[in-house]
Amino acid sequence: MKTLRPRKGLKWKAEATAAILRLEASAAFRTPLTEPSCSHADPPGLVVRVFHFTGKGRDWNVAVKLHAKTMVGLLKAMRKCPSIQVTQPYTSAYSGCYRTYAQQAWLRDQYLHHDGKLAADPCDGEHRTGRSGDLYLVTIDERGAMLSVRVGRQELRFYDLLPQDPPHFTLGERG
Repeated sequence: MKTLRPRKGLKWKAEATAAILRLEASAAFRTPLTEPSCSHADPPGLVVRVFHFTGKGRDWNVAVKLHAKTMVGLLKAMRKCPSIQVTQPYTSAYSGCYRTYAQQAWLRDQYLHHDGKLAADPCDGEHRTGRSGDLYLVTIDERGAMLSVRVGRQELRFYDLLPQDPPHFTLGERG
């Protein structure tokens, strides 16, 4: 698994472009995006990339698991604005992107009964689809980069849910 290191310059853009082309050629990219029912099974088409982030007071690797089309959208946004960073807000086991039913149920229990961070019900959260993720300290430039990304007939959208919840991005139909 290759680690992508977001940074300025042509080398990063070449790495991101090569990663996008590899993903678009993969079978996972051709897997249709369907809304899963509330089940314990992983949705098809998930891919993992490891990013090494520096700056903004951090220096760490983040394993990001998303649907291939959403990963392409994220890479395109990072190519436009290399300072975009994906969070891993809970622990190394519970990513800011795709989460299993069990992971989301544990986070919800922590939120409801143990003063944990805000977490959606496992059947309602966007993270279960592999099309959504959390961002870290999003700037105006990063918001612009996220909002201008298209993947086929879909677009990467950025939104804030609640002040105590990290900003989210998701891949969805243009609307």
